[in-house]
Amino acid sequence: MAPRPRVALLAPGLLLALLPAALARAQSDAGPPAIHYTVPGMDAVRVIRDVRYKTATVNGRADVPLSLDVYLVPGARRAPGLVLVHGGLVAGTAPHAKEWPSYQSWGRIAAASGMVGVVLDHRMNTNDVVDQAGADLLDAIASVRAHAGDYGLDPDRLCVAFFSAGGPIAGVVLRETMPYVRCVVLYYPYLDLEHLGRTTPFRGPLPAARIDSLRGYSPRTALARGPESLPPIFLARAGRDAIPFLNESVDRFVAEALRRNVVLDFVNHAVGEHGFDIVTRDERSRDIIAQTLRFLRRHLGVE
Repeated sequence: MAPRPRVALLAPGLLLALLPAALARAQSDAGPPAIHYTVPGMDAVRVIRDVRYKTATVNGRADVPLSLDVYLVPGARRAPGLVLVHGGLVAGTAPHAKEWPSYQSWGRIAAASGMVGVVLDHRMNTNDVVDQAGADLLDAIASVRAHAGDYGLDPDRLCVAFFSAGGPIAGVVLRETMPYVRCVVLYYPYLDLEHLGRTTPFRGPLPAARIDSLRGYSPRTALARGPESLPPIFLARAGRDAIPFLNESVDRFVAEALRRNVVLDFVNHAVGEHGFDIVTRDERSRDIIAQTLRFLRRHLGVE
């Protein structure tokens, strides 16, 4: 019998056997380190931690709490918000990505830049339970909006950012109009569901019936709604991404977006690895993060 592929933890969220060397060196039990970017004031940001937004069945256990952390804008009463959505964890592990330094740094950078940062734990894992994770995201957004006054948040000015294997979760905010979602950010993501029918280092192809049940989560399919119905999108691609089938999905998404004249800010880090904001510590990574923040400020009306 051939040896099983080596399983390792990848930033932010996706797991694979072909772990980029730079990330393998940076990885620790605490999760991926902080991103390669800082802004003044981020270390002084106040955080409300472990806000329970729902309970759910996780790994066969009922009533497991799912929580989020909120990074507050100092002195703000109605600041816009950035919701950060991680990729897939190893099936069978508890959701915990909001504790990772990578997402903590994103939350602090958002708050120091005038946006309430929200980092949630959800149930996406290597079994591609997009439907469960999508439901978690919607419940988290509903909870944050309901308690907006506690966070100095404007509930009608949100952007949602998706990373890695979390890309298909973006389908829940692209497939129907949500006026309070003013923009979407996509970092090195899967952007359709073609990989669900392929063998990965963690599972075989999903059954056809299961893939059919998830069709509504494909971000590429959601583009058919047309530019007038979609929020502005910022998409960052890692040119040296080693995740199987991922960049193929990005390229299909870009081609479809251009065909439909969708509002798309697209950047490519030609030598960037998966998780380039963490592991490809060069000026191009910093420039892409800076472009992302300008995009957010523009579409969320940050003064």
